[in-house]
Amino acid sequence: MIWIPSSVRESASLSAYIKDYLLRMGVLAREIDPHSVDALSEALSAYLAQTSDRAGFFVEDGNLLLLASKALHSVGAHKAATRMLMLGSGFARPVSWLVTEHDAGWTLDVSRISGDVSGGLEIMFFHCLHAALEALAEQWDLAGGRVSVVLRGTEAAGVGLLGRPATSRPVLRFVEEVESACREKLKQLTHQYGWDDTPRLLIANAPSARGKRGNYSRESR
Repeated sequence: MIWIPSSVRESASLSAYIKDYLLRMGVLAREIDPHSVDALSEALSAYLAQTSDRAGFFVEDGNLLLLASKALHSVGAHKAATRMLMLGSGFARPVSWLVTEHDAGWTLDVSRISGDVSGGLEIMFFHCLHAALEALAEQWDLAGGRVSVVLRGTEAAGVGLLGRPATSRPVLRFVEEVESACREKLKQLTHQYGWDDTPRLLIANAPSARGKRGNYSRESR
C-alpha cells in the first residue's frame, strides 16, 4: 500500500510520483517508450486525483498495478499489461535480496494461477504458466537472460487443482511436471531471444511437504 499525501495531489507531482513507482516495479521493458510511460502516469494520476480528499489517500499496490494493466491493454501494450497484471495479482515479483551470480531475481508463485483456473483443468494451468513466462521474457531480455527465477507454490497449486493431499503421489508428480515445464520453457525462451545464459530456476521448499518455509535449497536441473 502506498500513501499519496495531499502535497503531491497536484497533477504534475502526482504523475511524477506514479511514474517513479511504476519504473521501480521494473516491468515496462522495451516496448514502452518514455513518452508512453509519461502518458500512462498522467492518465493514472488524473483518475486517482478524482478520488482523493483534502488530506490524501491510500492506494493498494495491487490496485495501482491493475489500473496500469488496464491502461496498457487499451493502447496495445499487451505483454507489458500482462506483466503488470502478474505483479498486481502477486504471481510475479522482482526481488533484490536474492544474491546469486545472476543480475536479477524474480519469484513466481504458481498457486496464484491455480486460483484462476476453474474446474481444475491442468491443461489450462500449463497454458497460463507458459503465457506468463513468455510475457516476463521481454523483461528478462533486458538482462540478457541472466536472471534467477524462484518457483514457489507448486504443491499448493497441485492440491488446488487435483483436490489431493500435498504428499500424495498425483500432487508430487504434478510438482515435477511444473518444474519440468518451467525448465523447458526457459530453455526455449533462451533460444528464441538468443541469450548466452539460460535463466536459473530455483525451487522454494514448501512447508506442507518439507517442513520448512522460504528456504530456497535447490536448483532445478
